[in-house]
Amino acid sequence: MDIDKEFDEFFHFPTEKKDSVTSVSSKIFVKHCIEKNERSMKDYISTLEHHKEILMSGIEKCLDENGHLADGEDCTLIDLKKTLRKISN
Repeated sequence: MDIDKEFDEFFHFPTEKKDSVTSVSSKIFVKHCIEKNERSMKDYISTLEHHKEILMSGIEKCLDENGHLADGEDCTLIDLKKTLRKISN
C-alpha cells in the first residue's frame, strides 16, 4: 500500500496545505488502512488456497495415473508423493 497515495485519496483538504489532521481523523485513517489490508490479505489467502487445491489435484491425478512409479522410497515420483503428504497436512 502506498501510504501517501492512500492519504491523499482519503483526506480532502480545502487548500493545498496538508500539514495537519486531527487525532480522530488519524485514527479513522489508520482503521481504514487496516481494513483495506485485511481485505487484501483475505483475497490473497483465498487465491493461495485455490492454487493449493489445483496443485493437489494435479499431483493426485499424476500419482493415480502413474502409481506404479511411486511405489517405494527410491522411486521416480517420490518427490510428488512427499509433496502431497506435506501439503495435505
